[in-house]
Amino acid sequence: MTRPPARTGSAGAVHVSLLGPLTARLDGRELQLGPRKQRLVLATLLARPNTPVPVGVLIDAVWPDGPPRTARKNLQVYVSAARALLGPAGDGARHRVVHGCGGYLLRIAEGELDTLRFGALARAGRAAA
Repeated sequence: MTRPPARTGSAGAVHVSLLGPLTARLDGRELQLGPRKQRLVLATLLARPNTPVPVGVLIDAVWPDGPPRTARKNLQVYVSAARALLGPAGDGARHRVVHGCGGYLLRIAEGELDTLRFGALARAGRAAA
């Protein structure tokens, strides 16, 4: 049985797992995260959620042995694919992935990313102890 293609650009519920294999679900459906370099960009942004990640850091993550001449343009393509894949942020923001003077920033809520949820539970555990 073939699976229907993953939806893109939806404002549905997103759940991303960075602990273990990188996976993402939109409205309960597993998303196809694309080729390796695209997944590296996504994983690097997820490792620094809600924080600007400098373009140079992303380029180094994707091309550790030295970037090609087209690295910045390729990075823009990977970021554009991540925008389309994850859709808009739930807080009414136009895009979940934005570019600013500090680099690219991925907007994601605590309940959408397992590492953020883990950190919140760890803090709650320490506070209760």
